[in-house]
Amino acid sequence: MENTDKPLLPLGEAFEVIDEVADAPAPAAGAAAAAGAAAPIAGAGPGPGAVPGRSPYDPPAGPIRSANAWASMGLVIALCGLMGPWATNAPDLGQALLLAFTTWYLLRSGFAAVQRTGVTLGPVLPILLLAYSVTRLAVTAGISQLGWGATSELTDASGALLTAIGGFLALVMPRVAVKKDKALPPPGAPLTVDKQFSRSLLAYLMVFFGLRMKWTDMEAGVDSMFGGFTLLLAMLMVWASWVSMWNLWQKQLVLGKLGLVLFLAPLECLIMGLMGILRVTVDGPWEFPLSSIPNAIQASDGFDPSFLPWASGPILVTVAGAYGLYLVATGAKEAMETGKRKKAEEIASRKAERSSRRGGSAEADASSTSADSAGKDAASASSRTKDRGSRSSRTKSKDRGSRKGRDKDKGPSSGDGGDQDKGGA
Repeated sequence: MENTDKPLLPLGEAFEVIDEVADAPAPAAGAAAAAGAAAPIAGAGPGPGAVPGRSPYDPPAGPIRSANAWASMGLVIALCGLMGPWATNAPDLGQALLLAFTTWYLLRSGFAAVQRTGVTLGPVLPILLLAYSVTRLAVTAGISQLGWGATSELTDASGALLTAIGGFLALVMPRVAVKKDKALPPPGAPLTVDKQFSRSLLAYLMVFFGLRMKWTDMEAGVDSMFGGFTLLLAMLMVWASWVSMWNLWQKQLVLGKLGLVLFLAPLECLIMGLMGILRVTVDGPWEFPLSSIPNAIQASDGFDPSFLPWASGPILVTVAGAYGLYLVATGAKEAMETGKRKKAEEIASRKAERSSRRGGSAEADASSTSADSAGKDAASASSRTKDRGSRSSRTKSKDRGSRKGRDKDKGPSSGDGGDQDKGGA
């Protein structure tokens, strides 16, 4: 050893070993299972993700469920298929909606979430993915009114094929994996997120995918300057909603810096969506103040605005903007109600404090009054005792004086009588 030759330093007289506590060894997993208790799980217990008062097996701690893993895997595959080729000649409103909802679920409750929520995917979204993609694959001749082109080979709509595979996995495999998950401890209550900001995230994801769609035969919604500015506001709101939904450390900073954007973004999306709807519904001539719309959203000379699929992107952006505006209004109303409730609670607490102070002072006054009365009673009792003592002493002195006087009166009279008797003799 290298330190054997070094001198030992004295610790001084003040040094004292108070107690020696050895860490108790953790029980082995096999022993815990044999005793009927669940083995400790990595990540359970105190930590950044643990919530006080919850079970160590409640999300975000505890084991990962196979059902949740298969659901997220299926949705990721379906998301890749939705962004792949579908053999379409025009924008597809159903495809954009499925993109928005699938992305939203992965960010909110899937494996793209900040913390594991433990939420089990319901059957609605996988069924919609499976039904829409299978329908597209089955209609090989296409539907021109919806912008679906003809498919001579399966690879022409390979995106729909991937979407069908992902939807099938997300629907079937979580139900199969339930048998495996029964061997695990109970899942506990799911971890909840902020509902308002979660819905806001969904709204601006719809705006994002709506702006990325084709609005005319030449341009997408984001290809104009006004559309690019709308996309910027939408992405800022996606960021703010995601941060606030999970209550991350930068929430106060983001909401403080983007205070005006919270109110401006839904109005901007609503105006942009209405401009797109007018562009695909009005067939000229364009007069002021609508004359700037054809320049902002350009199209070819043979553009047919009556073709229904061209309105898919504008309708999606308009609906999402209106929904975002509704969320802002309800959020402001709830904030006002929360402020009023907090103010009422503060007033009630102040009144209770004042009443407690008044009650304490009244009790102090009562105690001081009783103490004064007791002192007065004691003083009067002592004075009465003194008076009685003085009276008894005066009475005793008077009795003694009267006895002495009587004794004096008796003494001379007896002497004179004796002398007289002697003289007579």
